[in-house]
Amino acid sequence: MAALTMAAGLATRALTLRPSRYQAVLELIVGAIEEQIRSTMRVAPKPYMPLIGMLFLFILTANWSSLVPGVEPPTAHIETDAALAPETAELLLGVCVKRSFDRASVDGQLSTNDTAILMCSGSSGVSIAPESEDELRFGEALDALLRQLAIMMVADGEGAERIARVLVRGGHLQSAESAARAVANSPLVKAALNGGDPNWGRIVQAVGAARHGVLLPYLRAGHTAIGSINSPMQCMMKEVCAQCLQPQIDPITGARSVVFSCFNQDQALDRVDFPALHERLMQNGAQEKLTAQWVARVLRRLAAEGAFEPLA
Repeated sequence: MAALTMAAGLATRALTLRPSRYQAVLELIVGAIEEQIRSTMRVAPKPYMPLIGMLFLFILTANWSSLVPGVEPPTAHIETDAALAPETAELLLGVCVKRSFDRASVDGQLSTNDTAILMCSGSSGVSIAPESEDELRFGEALDALLRQLAIMMVADGEGAERIARVLVRGGHLQSAESAARAVANSPLVKAALNGGDPNWGRIVQAVGAARHGVLLPYLRAGHTAIGSINSPMQCMMKEVCAQCLQPQIDPITGARSVVFSCFNQDQALDRVDFPALHERLMQNGAQEKLTAQWVARVLRRLAAEGAFEPLA
């Protein structure tokens, strides 16, 4: 603030009655802003100029800070020509931001300059009354827009090559959101996504760990969490091929045991050996990728021999 005050003082001293080229351009811009305020707000513009100037400098500085790697605060400016009461606009924007930008996860760090602004000029003459059908429709459109912008923001993250959406069905809203955030913020889940490794065991592990952290206030003491530990069934659940062997660890004694997960898919999360599950899924994934490559090669060869026509 002190730096801005000093800069304003120096700029004021540089003003002259016979404006220079730069001063003329500045006066033209200020005059256009004053005319815009006068025509849209129907008020004298001078009292609002300091606030508009501070907002301009804030937005300009926030965007210029992107020149420093890793310091790029997202700003969202939403404009509408409909007329909304300030209370209605604030309510709708607050609800929609919580359902969009506040649920985004990139690096897990918050910026002090994250900004979302909704500006309603009312120039169309359309007025949206509070608690009306029009307000509901406007809120739905604003929600869809902000969600799309949030996805674009995540996709535009530094070094981002893949994006994913975490969906949680059922349960209390706060507990479901906490579970989704635990998965989205998990470095292991993000590493799996970035590496193109569809290892859902990382997701189950993140939820299992969240039960003793962010989900703890929403769960009853002594509850039991069950996870479906799926696996290939080459032997059709006869416990023969051993591709589904899953180590378990007793949470009290630490004793290790092994079960056939094809026949025992629903397992207590506190007993699952997640590192071993990850290794097994990696091995099974390698077999699946080799099989896919072999099937693709056979189909290409059969198509080349005229055995069938490949699909477009």
